[in-house]
Amino acid sequence: MMNIIQPGDILCGEITKSEGDRDVGLKIVERNGKLWVVGVKQNGLFRRLLSVKPGDQILKVNGQHTVNAASYADEGLGLSDVSRIFREENHIELELRRAVQGEYGDYTPFIAPY
Repeated sequence: MMNIIQPGDILCGEITKSEGDRDVGLKIVERNGKLWVVGVKQNGLFRRLLSVKPGDQILKVNGQHTVNAASYADEGLGLSDVSRIFREENHIELELRRAVQGEYGDYTPFIAPY
């Protein structure tokens, strides 16, 4: 039986960058107090190794909560923290949640890959 990812499902994955693969291939924004994936490079590391899509919410990076959870709002990783980790760290673990349609805000974030 095929396993299909549904809205609300939690996805976990990790990558280890090589010298030739420095860009994780994700564009993220902070909106409504949450971190969202808004662009995914077709040949990016997370696109190849995990089914990341525009509209996914980033919950954790390298085991640390992001600003998404109310209890972590003052302590969680923000956009600049996550961007720095994506740039500087060689090993990155992500925990994502596939968003429910319309959850992102007043328009759908499912834009073309960058």
